[in-house]
Amino acid sequence: MATVMDLGLLEFFKPIISIVLVAALAYGLFSYTKIFGDNKGLYALIAIFIALILAIVPALNDLVATMLPWFVVFFIFVVFLLMGYKLFGAKDEDFRKVVTGNRAVVYWMIFIAILILLGSIGKVFFTAAEDIEATGNHSRIQTGEVGGTGEDAFWATIVHPKVLGLIIIMLISVFTVITLAGSKN
Repeated sequence: MATVMDLGLLEFFKPIISIVLVAALAYGLFSYTKIFGDNKGLYALIAIFIALILAIVPALNDLVATMLPWFVVFFIFVVFLLMGYKLFGAKDEDFRKVVTGNRAVVYWMIFIAILILLGSIGKVFFTAAEDIEATGNHSRIQTGEVGGTGEDAFWATIVHPKVLGLIIIMLISVFTVITLAGSKN
């Protein structure tokens, strides 16, 4: 069945896209932080080495390839959200004020990025599909159930009532700490 995250024909280009993305992000991070001074050649060299290491380690390449579609969907959602606000008269300065003046927006973006990262790590490193296929024991674990394998099992675990309760309690705790730490009383 086709899903939003199905790459289809782009599966052939998956390693190339991952390498270029990691090299560009590493170069951008080094340029922004200026960790090695202002040497752009060194930034490019280190970024290329990091990307080549990614190409050598297949698990990291799979991790980036798993995260990439989710970040694209998140980015498209943010762009459509901004377009919707601009449709009703918001200006670019308003967006800048909200992002720089309101930490909650930044925290939500970080939270979503961490959720995508953890979900991708779980899918790449902690699925037991190879073990099940090797032993032939399909009766114990079924796809789509908590403790199963694959994307259906990931979502079954995420929407489990205990996990949702934990996420809500953690969000309430995080925003309580943020609110209390930001008050000037």
